[in-house]
Amino acid sequence: MGGVYRSVDGGAHWTVQADGQQSDTKAIALAMAPSSPQTLFAGTVDYVSVYRSLDAGLHWTIADNGLPSSQPGWIDALAVSPTDAMTVYAGFYLMGGTGDSVFRTDDGGRQWTATPLTDASVFSLVVDPSRSSVVYAGSSEAIYKTVDGGRSWRELDPGGIGIVYAIALDPSNPRTIYAGSTNGAYKSTDGGRTWAAINTGLTTLWVESLAIDPTSPQTLYAGSGGGAGGGVYKSVDGGATWSGTSLRAGWVYSLAVNPTDTQNIFAGVNHKGHRGVMVSSDGGGTWALENDGMGSEQVNVLAVDPSGTLVHAAAYPGVWELTLP
Repeated sequence: MGGVYRSVDGGAHWTVQADGQQSDTKAIALAMAPSSPQTLFAGTVDYVSVYRSLDAGLHWTIADNGLPSSQPGWIDALAVSPTDAMTVYAGFYLMGGTGDSVFRTDDGGRQWTATPLTDASVFSLVVDPSRSSVVYAGSSEAIYKTVDGGRSWRELDPGGIGIVYAIALDPSNPRTIYAGSTNGAYKSTDGGRTWAAINTGLTTLWVESLAIDPTSPQTLYAGSGGGAGGGVYKSVDGGATWSGTSLRAGWVYSLAVNPTDTQNIFAGVNHKGHRGVMVSSDGGGTWALENDGMGSEQVNVLAVDPSGTLVHAAAYPGVWELTLP
């Protein structure tokens, strides 16, 4: 891992805390175990590898036995079972267009096994928080669903959805699903059987990231990219309408909401030539760049600990950490 960095002053400055892995690793995927937030998994671009940490990112070990080192591509998405911190799904970006798409481990990465989903690059994964056997995978052409823990998959086709970069489930009703794609935002209220585009107010249809307020699930944030319309958008009516926040950025790669203070929003951005993390303390009304010590890094995934005290960021390079005051 390129380095695990921690701030002890609320983000005013980042300093290196621990390393021990590849110094130039680019982390593109990151997942926290809901049942054990100290347990993290990170996927990398360079080495077709997954790393595991059992101490909130202080130390990492490689956990990629069974992943296809000869299959061109990398691990682009990770998701952990809500009930078992050692059951993890990994989505593969297929450079050649063919191969195994989703892998599963039941022992924290000591051994991975391919599931039957093949020949589809997977950019997003999410596990139903109420039914751990239900998993959604967003690919380069569709959304796939399994109801048996990956033993079988079926395609959910919202129709012309494009590349699905983000999937988010309503925590109060996981049958309500949101998807962000290169053709906009989509919503299903019946577990993926039917879908509707929800793009009113979006000035660009490239939606790269999504986040839901866990205490008020009608409040959503969408990170978009490309051109003048890039930035963070907010909906307070379940995606029926969107309004732009004050953050206008070329790309918003990742979003996260602090579960203990849902006005506290984190965005991984490319903003006016600066890459890193933008932070809002007022629900997107205002934003500040919090990069000191980190430098200008592309932040691909953000995750906030359930206690609201620690933020993890998968970036180029490595996994970074921010201790909140």
